[in-house]
Amino acid sequence: MPIYKMKGSKDGKQKYRVRVNYQDMNGINRQTDRVVYGRSEAIEFEREFANTIKNESPSNRMTVKDLYKEYYAKKQAELREQSLRSIKTYIENHVIPPLGSVKLSKLNKPLLQK
Repeated sequence: MPIYKMKGSKDGKQKYRVRVNYQDMNGINRQTDRVVYGRSEAIEFEREFANTIKNESPSNRMTVKDLYKEYYAKKQAELREQSLRSIKTYIENHVIPPLGSVKLSKLNKPLLQK
C-alpha cells in the first residue's frame, strides 16, 4: 500500500497521498486515497486504515443495494419468474432509491419509517 509524496506542505509538514488497496465483501478490488501531512502521520494513517478495513465485519460495509443483489442472485433458482419480477420491480422502485446507499449497520427504525 503505497504512500506518495506530493507537492505542497502545511505547517512545515510535507503533503502525502496514502493509497490503501483492499477487497470488499464481494471480492471486488477497491482502493481508497487520502491526503495526509507529515511522513510519520501518513505511515500511521495507512496502518490504522488498513486494520480498520480488515477488521470491519461485512455487515458494516454492506449496503442495502448489495444485500438486495445477493438476495436476488440466490432467489433466482428458488422462485418462479413472475415472483422474481414482482420482487425486483418493488424493491428497485421503492426501496433502492431512498435506501440503496445506506449501510446495513446504519439502518434503524426512524430511518426506515421515513
